[in-house]
Amino acid sequence: MTTEQHAEILVELRAIRALLSRQSTPAAPAVASKPASAGPKEIPLPSEVIDNATDVPVHFGKNKGTPLGSLSPKSIEWYAQEPEPRLRNDGTPFPPRPDDVLLRNAARTIVHRGRGTLPMPPIKLESAAPISEDVPF
Repeated sequence: MTTEQHAEILVELRAIRALLSRQSTPAAPAVASKPASAGPKEIPLPSEVIDNATDVPVHFGKNKGTPLGSLSPKSIEWYAQEPEPRLRNDGTPFPPRPDDVLLRNAARTIVHRGRGTLPMPPIKLESAAPISEDVPF
């Protein structure tokens, strides 16, 4: 190799190093500046409000048999989130199991009650007896 070829390789290596350092520099602060938990997680409203939500037991995993009311708020938020759908071999999702829907709605009810974001049910007004003009004196 000639000195000219060495110089060309050296220039090319320096250019590659400069590109690599420019590409890796912006990515590092973006990952480091990302907060671990940025406020409350986005949890959908329950499709059905469960009255005794804290008494609903978990039916799977390490908390199997434990009522939701005795779990930490972080665990309840985990159960309240929308899970990835389970897919059949042809790619279509399985319908959700009734136990999963009950647990998810109960957890969502607890979370939204705690946040104060659970919509209030409509107030049912009972009609009073009609007022009669006949007053017994």
